[in-house]
Amino acid sequence: MDDAEDGDIIVHEFGHAVQYDQNACWGGSDMGAMGEGFGDYLAASFFAGAGDATFQSAHAACVGEWDASSYSSSNPPCLRRVDGNKVYPGDLVGSVHADGEIWSAALWDIRQVLGPDITDQLVLEHHFLLPCNASMTDAGNQLIQADLDLNGGAHDAAIRTALCDRGILSGSTCIPPSVFTLTQSRSPDPPVAGQDVSLTLTATNSSTGALTGVILSAAVPTGGAYIAGSASDGGSESAGTITWLAVDLGPGEQVQRSFSILLDPGGGSMALFEDDMESGSGHWTIDHDQGAEDWALDTAQPHAGSTSWYAQDPSSISDQRLTTATPITVEPGSTLSFWHAYDTESGFDGGVVESSIDAGITWTDLGGASTQNGYNDTISSNYNSLIAGRTAFTGNSAGYVETTVDLASLSGTSALIRFRMTSDSSVSGSGWRVDDVLAARIVTLASTFTASGGASSTSTSIANVQPPPPNSAPQLVNNNGLTLDQGSTAPIDSTLLLVTDANAGDVLTYTVTTDPTQGTLTPTSGFTQTQIDDNQVSYEHDGSSALSNSFEFAVSDGNGGTIGASTFAITITPVNHPPVLGLSALPDAMVNSLYVVTLSPSDPDAGDSLTVFLDAAPSWLNNLSDEGGGQWSLTGIAPTSAVGSTSVTLRVRDSGSPFLEDTVTLPLVVQPSPAAVPSLGALGRLLSVAAMLMLATTLSGLRAKNQSRQAS
Repeated sequence: MDDAEDGDIIVHEFGHAVQYDQNACWGGSDMGAMGEGFGDYLAASFFAGAGDATFQSAHAACVGEWDASSYSSSNPPCLRRVDGNKVYPGDLVGSVHADGEIWSAALWDIRQVLGPDITDQLVLEHHFLLPCNASMTDAGNQLIQADLDLNGGAHDAAIRTALCDRGILSGSTCIPPSVFTLTQSRSPDPPVAGQDVSLTLTATNSSTGALTGVILSAAVPTGGAYIAGSASDGGSESAGTITWLAVDLGPGEQVQRSFSILLDPGGGSMALFEDDMESGSGHWTIDHDQGAEDWALDTAQPHAGSTSWYAQDPSSISDQRLTTATPITVEPGSTLSFWHAYDTESGFDGGVVESSIDAGITWTDLGGASTQNGYNDTISSNYNSLIAGRTAFTGNSAGYVETTVDLASLSGTSALIRFRMTSDSSVSGSGWRVDDVLAARIVTLASTFTASGGASSTSTSIANVQPPPPNSAPQLVNNNGLTLDQGSTAPIDSTLLLVTDANAGDVLTYTVTTDPTQGTLTPTSGFTQTQIDDNQVSYEHDGSSALSNSFEFAVSDGNGGTIGASTFAITITPVNHPPVLGLSALPDAMVNSLYVVTLSPSDPDAGDSLTVFLDAAPSWLNNLSDEGGGQWSLTGIAPTSAVGSTSVTLRVRDSGSPFLEDTVTLPLVVQPSPAAVPSLGALGRLLSVAAMLMLATTLSGLRAKNQSRQAS
C-alpha cells in the first residue's frame, strides 16, 4: 500500500515539516525519536475526533492503519501505536521509530487528561524551547515550562504525572511545585528611572487545605526609596523591610499586597550600540591580518531575522576581524551581549572578543569579563595560531548561545569592539557566526517578596529600568492675574496661575524674581504648582491707595525645563472705609454762659472730604460750623430753663461712593448759674465796723455806771 494514500502518514510527515520549521537545530540525542513520536501523536490527535466516535475509541491510537493493512497481523493493523507501555530509558532500542513510541505515548497520556486543544498547543509551544541535542528529559522539562508560559502552570501536576509514569522525568522532578505560590507585578512595567513604581504581590493557596498565619514581607529594592504610607493593608516599613499582618488563606484563595517606591533618577537602561545584522554592514568594518578570508554577512543560519555575520574556519592560518565602525561610548553599568554559534577545530581554531580605546592601536581581550557563556578552552600553542595559548570560543557550541560581557573596565571610555576569528595551519571547521550584538547600560530593579509562618516561599523579580522620556519644557497655561479688594487677602489658585508639564513626576517650582510693592506673597518665593493647586499661595494687599500691583516669576521643572521671566498682574478694587466722628463725651453746659465743643472727625481713606451734621440737639445748641483744617465747632448759650439733662446726636459723612457715616448720640448736662454774693473782703470790713460800734457802745455804758457809783 502506498504511504501517500494513508492520511496518518501524510499528517505524520507534515509534523516533521512543522518541527523543523519551529526549531532549526532539531537533531541529535533523543530528538530523532521525539520527531517520530511527535509525527505519530499529531496524526492520532488530528483524526481522533473525526468520523464515528465508537470506531475511533478503538482505532484512534493506531497510526498508519491503512498503510499497515498489508503487513500487520494486529487487529486493527497498525504501523505504530501511541498508547503502548514503553518507558524511558529502559525500552530504548536505538531505532528512532521504535523509540518514538515512548514519546508519543507520553504525549497521548497527557492528551487523555488535558484534552486535545490544550495538549496540542503545549506540544507545539515546547518545540520552540528545545535546545539542540535535547533528550526526552529536556523535552519533558520544556513541556512544563510551556504550560507555565501559556497557562501559568495550571496543568503542571498532570504533565509531571504522565512524564514520570513513562520514566521521562524522575526523582524530585516528579514532585509538583508547592501549592502555595507568590507572583509579582509592577506598574508601570517596565519601570522608569526617577518615577514611582508600584510593586504588587499575589499570594495564592492552590491546595485543598487552609493555610493559617501566613506572614508576607518585602525588601525595599536598592535603587529606590520607599514612599511613606504606600504599603497596602496596614503594612509597615522598618529598616528597609515591609511587613504585613499575618493572614489566613482558604483553599483556592489568594491575597494581594503592594507598596510603592520612587526610583533613583538617572538615565535608566539604554542601548549604546545595537545591530541585528538586518540593515547591512554599515555598523562594521572587516579586515584580516593573515589569510584571504574575511567576515561576511550570511543568510544560512541566523539567530533571528535573516542575516548574521559569518567567518570561515579554513585549514590554513587566518586572522579575520569584525570591528565596530565607530567607537562605543561606554557608561557605568554597561554590558556587551551577543548571540553566536561556533563549530571549529576544538582547541586549535577559535574566536575571541577584544576592545581598543586608542583607535585600534592596541587591543585588550574581554573574555575575562564574561559573565555568561564565556570562553570554553585554550588554543593550542602548536600549529601557529595567532592566538595560541589564549582562551577562546572553540569547538562546538551546539547552536546559538548568548554571551554577556561586563564592560566595567571600559567605563568612561570610547571603545572599539571586535570579533576575531583565527585558524591554525591545519584541519578546518565550519566557522563562527555572530548575530544580535548589543552594548547597553543596564539598570535593574530587583524586588523580593517572602512568605513565612503558615507557608514558606520567596519570589524575586528583576526588570530593566527604562530611561525617562525626553524632558519637555513646562507650559504656562493660565496667567490671568488676581483682582481683590483693597487691604484684603486672596488665594492665587490654578484658575489664575497654572503651569503644566508633559513629564509625569516633574516638580514645577516658581521663583519670584521681583516682589510685589504694595503687598506680600505667602510663600514669598519657591512655591510649587501643587501648592497653587491646593490654594496654599496667597497675596495680601497692604491697604495703600495704589490700585495696581504685580510680581515677576520664573518656573523650573527641575530637569532643565524652564519658563522665563513672566509678570503676574494684581488689580486692586478700592474699598470705602467709614469715617470716625472722634467724639466720645460732651462737657457740661452752664446757664447763660457760652458753650463751645470742638470736633475733629477723621477718615482712613485719604482724599475723602467730611461733612458733620447735627441731627438732634436742644434748640439753644444749633450753631454747627466748619472751622477748616478738619475741625468743626458746636456752640450755643443755655437759658435758665435748660437746666437738667438732654442729649445731642451728631453724624459725620464721607465723600466716598457709596458714602459712609458715623453717628453718635451723647448725653449733655446743663448746670444752673450760681447766686450773687459779696466778696469776702467787703464782708470783713462790715463786720469790723459793726464790732467797733458794739465795743464803743459797751464802753460808753460802763463809763456811765462807774460815774453813777462815784456820785452815790
